[in-house]
Amino acid sequence: MKQGRQAQLRLAAVIGEIEGVYTAWLRAREPARRRRLLLELAAAGTRLAAEAAGDRTGRPLPRTRRTRRALAAQRGADWITERFTP
Repeated sequence: MKQGRQAQLRLAAVIGEIEGVYTAWLRAREPARRRRLLLELAAAGTRLAAEAAGDRTGRPLPRTRRTRRALAAQRGADWITERFTP
């Protein structure tokens, strides 16, 4: 659950950055400043896309009771093997 919250906070931070840069772009008068802000906006959009794509791969798959029991049995067997193997 903690990982999900951290991912949401990272996404919210990138979205907040995009909103701030876009607001600055709207209020900018000089063409050079508008171009620089537009480049920053594009970079922030790229970061948002990367963060959103990475979020999907970071989630663990849901485990059934049978899977959890099988994994626990495997860990126990590994522990016994390590403990009693010369």
